[in-house]
Amino acid sequence: MRIEYRRTFSQFVDNYLSKYYSTGTNTFYHLAGGPSLILVGILTVNYTRGISIPFFRGLFWLAGFSAAAYGILYTLLPLINIFLVWLRREDFLGPEGALISLELDTKKQIIKITDPEGNMELAFSEILRIQHRSDSAWIVTKSDQVISIPRENLLSGDLDAFISALEKILEENEQKF
Repeated sequence: MRIEYRRTFSQFVDNYLSKYYSTGTNTFYHLAGGPSLILVGILTVNYTRGISIPFFRGLFWLAGFSAAAYGILYTLLPLINIFLVWLRREDFLGPEGALISLELDTKKQIIKITDPEGNMELAFSEILRIQHRSDSAWIVTKSDQVISIPRENLLSGDLDAFISALEKILEENEQKF
């Protein structure tokens, strides 16, 4: 069974933001961390205006403005990272529209992955889980790599059939052990 699709920058952005904001316990920190630091910084500056000793007032203001600035940076971090990848997208993602193919090889118990950078083989035993998303599916490996397969605009193959076959194979392998 084989799937082919073309890689795009918009797929990268969707996958990056999805992974960034859904990383288990860090979800709260990624969503509320920046605004919380901004609020703490503003409150620190606001409530220390009444301090009569200029050195301590300046010290608290420096801490408050630093916390607010770091909160702004933390809030904008995903956009900054996306912008930096966009600047060098050819280096990070390969050419826009590069052909990617995944093929199940049940005899060797591997997935053959072919992209412009070369060929790779992923053993079924290295697959940690498969996550279903509305517009794609993720194959998460034990080494914490994520292989994203889009649901739409496939050149060949059927994502649902591919994932179902892979899940069936993984289930059978799990029952053997």
